[in-house]
Amino acid sequence: MDHFSTTVALQQCRIDHQTILINEYHQRTAKKKAIDPNLLFKDIATIKAAQDLVAVRDDAWAQRDRQLEARRTAQTMMQSDIEQY
Repeated sequence: MDHFSTTVALQQCRIDHQTILINEYHQRTAKKKAIDPNLLFKDIATIKAAQDLVAVRDDAWAQRDRQLEARRTAQTMMQSDIEQY
């Protein structure tokens, strides 16, 4: 009886996991609707807001690149110090 309960529980867990995977697959393969920019950007305020958002994202990306470059430089310097000994 105990072995049977364990088997049923494992099978139910697998079924639940596969159901989740199938649902995620269907969401990924759903057709996406085309966005009409003439409807999205009707006035100057929305255009300006979109441009400001892009500018903020670009600044964040540039900052991230600088941090990554600094980290790589520090690792290179540490590696060269280690190699000297």
